[in-house]
Amino acid sequence: MKYILVIPVNHKNLGLFRDLENRSDVQIMVAQQKPVKNSVLKFVKRVHNNYSINRIVKLPLRHLWNQKIRFDLDANENYCMIYLDGALPRLDLNYLKRVFALPNTRNVLVLINSMNASSLMMQEAKPLFGQLAWDGIYTFDPGDVKQYGYLPLGLTYYSRRDPEELLRQYPDERRSDLYFTGGLKGGRDDLILSVFKRLDDAGADAEFHLMVWGEKRMQKKLYKEKIDYFSDMKPYEELLAGILRTKVILEIVQEGQSGPSLRYHEAVCYNRKLLSNNPEIVNFPYYDPRYMRYFSSAEEIDPAWVMEDCKVDYGYRGDFSPVKMLDLVAKD
Repeated sequence: MKYILVIPVNHKNLGLFRDLENRSDVQIMVAQQKPVKNSVLKFVKRVHNNYSINRIVKLPLRHLWNQKIRFDLDANENYCMIYLDGALPRLDLNYLKRVFALPNTRNVLVLINSMNASSLMMQEAKPLFGQLAWDGIYTFDPGDVKQYGYLPLGLTYYSRRDPEELLRQYPDERRSDLYFTGGLKGGRDDLILSVFKRLDDAGADAEFHLMVWGEKRMQKKLYKEKIDYFSDMKPYEELLAGILRTKVILEIVQEGQSGPSLRYHEAVCYNRKLLSNNPEIVNFPYYDPRYMRYFSSAEEIDPAWVMEDCKVDYGYRGDFSPVKMLDLVAKD
């Protein structure tokens, strides 16, 4: 069996599937838009793909910006074709239907975004799921397993990095009590800011990096003298370096999401405490009440636990690696 993995460009930037890059039986293809050099076309492309506009009304013909993907398939080989949810809006569905019809391909969809999440990526991808005859649909979200009958993926989509290499790449003297980075989206703005206020009032060093875009850039930025507000994507390695210099990672999932965000993987892989608003954390592998706590409001957070020095060891065994995903999705 050979594997062809089609991922969106943001997954490449996150390095989620790095563990598969040097395998001879795996080809990773990145679904993305065409590069544009002409300044006028760049402007048109930016407007055509504007998040705020497309959240209100989906502009037509956006597929014209997509880079064409074609597979070089050998009729004498068997293939497991793995498509990540965020890649679908960048693919030619008519071409995929021809690939699906080949007798030597098994075509599976892998979801690492919740079906009910408010992200534009999922809103664009979800209507496309039913247009293809999948051999299997796998999801990381236990709520979507129950609601839609999808197959459980587990947490097999994260490649751990070398901590020493990350700290060399992004050296910094700051050591925080709690670290959070994320976008103001998904109905979680008030909770994020209330958590910052509670910890800051208690004297904790809460390091927050909040991404804003669209109309949110124009809104008042609370605690802007202490919170880093940014609009352009930062390297994922920079985020990981910040995590390696903190005691606690803050996870705030979007409304409608019961699966973990990457913050859960990071807590386990890099041995950091986790403070999460996801009640499902008690059901995930490696849950340890000494190192992980659930909260539903800022008032429930114990600042003393956040600031407490604690040696954390989850005994991670490498089972989040996407290497484990290959065997799972190849089965009928």
